[in-house]
This record gives sequence, structure tokens and C-alpha cells, in this order.
Amino acid sequence: MHKTNVNTEVLDTQADILAKSQSIASDVHQQSQDIETQILDAKILIEAIFSTIDRMHGLSSAAMHSINTINCFATCALRNLELVAEANSAVLTMTAGGAA
Repeated sequence: MHKTNVNTEVLDTQADILAKSQSIASDVHQQSQDIETQILDAKILIEAIFSTIDRMHGLSSAAMHSINTINCFATCALRNLELVAEANSAVLTMTAGGAA
């Protein structure tokens, strides 16, 4: 008669699930760190746009309209980056316990 140690199989399965969970959390954590780096790079670029816009004076009405459009876009992009950073921070918090 074949005997199986059920307790050992359950523990092995739990260990496999835990290892896989920790691996996934670690991968997510690494991706979140990469996202954070990209957010910082994008913010630097947007700040450069604002810096350039701030130095522009004495432009025609048409040029000012274009500058205002660029400023509006950059402002919205910066706000969206802040929202992405908040969501990314939440992901890092959720995976912090499982990351190696």
C-alpha cells in the first residue's frame, strides 16, 4: 500500500507558493523602482520646459498663445506624473513585505 505524507506535501506546496509570491513581489518592486526613475527623468524635462518658458518675453500674440498651450500641456503632464508617482508608491507599499 502506498502511503503519502500529506503534511509534507502541504508544506512543500505552501513553500512553493511563498517562494513564487516573494519572487513576484520582488519583480514588481524592481519594476516600481524603474518607474520611479523614469518619473524623475520626465519631471526634469518638464521643469526645463517651464524654465525656458519663464525666460520668454516680448512675444507676439500668436507666439504667446503657443507658449500658453505648451505651458498648459506641461502643467497637465506634471500633474499626471505626480498621480503616477502616488500609484507607484502604493504598489511599492503593497509589495514591500514580499520583496527580497
